Amino acid sequence: MSRLIYTDQQKTRRLLPKLFNRMVEFKRSILAFFAIALFSLNVSAHGVQAAYCQLENGFIRVYIEHWHGDQSNTNAGTASITTVYGGTTITQNLNGTGFANNTSVNNLPGCESNITVLSTCSGYANSYNDWVYYDFAPAAFNVPISITINGGNNIFLTEACPGLFPAPPISATFIDTQGPALDCSDVNVTSSCGATVVNFNKVVVDNSDPNPTVTYTPADGSVFQPGTTVVTANGVDNLGNTSTCTFNVIVTVIDTEDPVITEPANIIVYFDASGNAIITAQMIDNGTTDNCGIASLVVSPNTFTCTDIGVNVVTLIATDESGNSASATANVDVQLSCTGSIDLNTWNQEGDPAAGDWTIAPDGASVFQSINGQPTFFVSPDDQFNTVIEGGFGVQTTSDDDFIGFVVGYNSPNSGTASNNYDMLLFDWKQGSQNYGCGLAPYGMRLTRINGTTTNMNGTFWCKNTATATILASDQTMGGWADNTMYNFKVEYAATNIKISIDGTEVFNINGTFNSGKFGFYNYSQSSVTYSGFVQPFSAVVNTIDVSCPGEIDGSASATPTSNGIGPFEYSWSNGATTSSISGLAAGTYTVTLTSADCCEDTETIVISNGTDTENPTIACAVDQTQTADAGDCDADVTVVAPSTGDNCGVDSITNDYNASSDASDNYPVGTTTVVWTVTDIHGNTNTCSQDIAVTDNEAPSIACAADQTQTADAGDCDADVTV
Repeated sequence: MSRLIYTDQQKTRRLLPKLFNRMVEFKRSILAFFAIALFSLNVSAHGVQAAYCQLENGFIRVYIEHWHGDQSNTNAGTASITTVYGGTTITQNLNGTGFANNTSVNNLPGCESNITVLSTCSGYANSYNDWVYYDFAPAAFNVPISITINGGNNIFLTEACPGLFPAPPISATFIDTQGPALDCSDVNVTSSCGATVVNFNKVVVDNSDPNPTVTYTPADGSVFQPGTTVVTANGVDNLGNTSTCTFNVIVTVIDTEDPVITEPANIIVYFDASGNAIITAQMIDNGTTDNCGIASLVVSPNTFTCTDIGVNVVTLIATDESGNSASATANVDVQLSCTGSIDLNTWNQEGDPAAGDWTIAPDGASVFQSINGQPTFFVSPDDQFNTVIEGGFGVQTTSDDDFIGFVVGYNSPNSGTASNNYDMLLFDWKQGSQNYGCGLAPYGMRLTRINGTTTNMNGTFWCKNTATATILASDQTMGGWADNTMYNFKVEYAATNIKISIDGTEVFNINGTFNSGKFGFYNYSQSSVTYSGFVQPFSAVVNTIDVSCPGEIDGSASATPTSNGIGPFEYSWSNGATTSSISGLAAGTYTVTLTSADCCEDTETIVISNGTDTENPTIACAVDQTQTADAGDCDADVTVVAPSTGDNCGVDSITNDYNASSDASDNYPVGTTTVVWTVTDIHGNTNTCSQDIAVTDNEAPSIACAADQTQTADAGDCDADVTV
């Protein structure tokens, strides 16, 4: 309508005189007033001013002022612009970008004082201050271009006066210094199971480059873990302008599914070297699964002590990455492991190599000696002292009837000593009695100390009648061994005692003083012998000292754990003591219970004997005494010094054979008298010593001559018989 009014006015100016023109101008004002009122009802406005500026990002922003009323880009329509550079012409249709109402031209957002006015409608521009703007990138950078605003496709861009459109061209060379405009808004995604692939779907624009290069670290399409991950974006356009920013990729897991636990395994556990039995969740887990993955798998309780021996119920708890959990129970049977096995692969044949042929089973649990020869030994690598060893042995043939057995306290012969130098305690068992060179070797069992150098093998090991062999005990109760029969033995070897049992029957229980040494097996003149199943049970090895004298309270005992025990150890004696050794004991029966850190326990009963006193008392006579006879006498009263005496149990009496009293002081004649002293202890044991008492006569004899005598010669003689 406004365009028709202007056309009529132009025609009128050509037909009417100047005065009439003034009337037409007045009419125009009236019509304009009614047109404004009419447009306020039906349309938004007409364009009255066009201006532009270049934004900081290099884009061009075109502002068009409208009249009458606040504006919105929602009904701004499409603006047409034409860009010419070189031989290229490009026409673009732009949608409205935004609006600015009630704003003067020099305060327009993004432009402010940098605004450049292209065209105006006189009398209308800057009267309304309601603007719609269009942002666009120059079609080309770094070359001279001309941009013409052609107008638009609706009433917003309809010019309110002639010449507003096309507006005078924007002629300039635009320099692009801006990098690509990156989208750095956060990316939020959800995942049903932990990590997920995330595509950013970012839109990136650039002033000059329709396809700028953008790289992301981590890359677009990467796998992102739950939670927040910072991504760095770097852009570069075809002019080398760069830009960078960061944004967050936030992965939220939405998982409500619990883990699935396959029925856990029931297991058996034993105590370790620390005295604890410890399990892990993996030991009872039979295959726990989860749709998203297991974060943790724990079992409770997982540590057991001596109070937990037996079956314990434990709970397996599985938790997934989202905190969902499930549980199930299992039985854990806590058992003792109080018996150490012996691996024979570490043992060695000793003595004459030709005397035996020892073949170890692949599992190291048994050894077989196959030949009939001289004494041969198969011994442990380490000393076995204060120990208990159990196992089996037997002859696997009907051929021959000679010696099988074992050695304890074994020190030689070995690889470092001559083969004829022996130091051991030997237990042997013969099937039948037999004479062989040196004499008879009886059937049955013997315990012999072999110590010293010998080349007489028969005398030492067969008859045991050389100085090298000392028989400590023998027994024929069980007879000789049987063919093709295995026997179980138990050896308890300590510093003061050795006990040997066969098939549960105690054969020897010998007190004495014994030395440390190796344990081993023994064969002499017997083939096809098997030794197997050897173990060292946890035990208290007890050493005792009997009371010294009947009725005394000076016995003692000590308990030593076997080498396979795990300390610290607890001791509980029947008299209330809790130490490893006790003393000041009267004769009697005592028990000790030894408990290891791994809960193994052994109780031993001991007997402290009242003792038999076979020890003679001691006596030491004083030095021999010499004394002069009393004056005028041929004897002397002598005070005799008594001997000194002593006894382990006590002296009962001391006597001498001179006056049968405890004091030999008496009258002794001139000469030497030997006094024999006898001391008797409280148990009748005696001892003697002798002492000489010498009395000397140092007094000269007295003499007095008679009066002189005179006598007449006998008749007829010239002499006389005189009685003086």
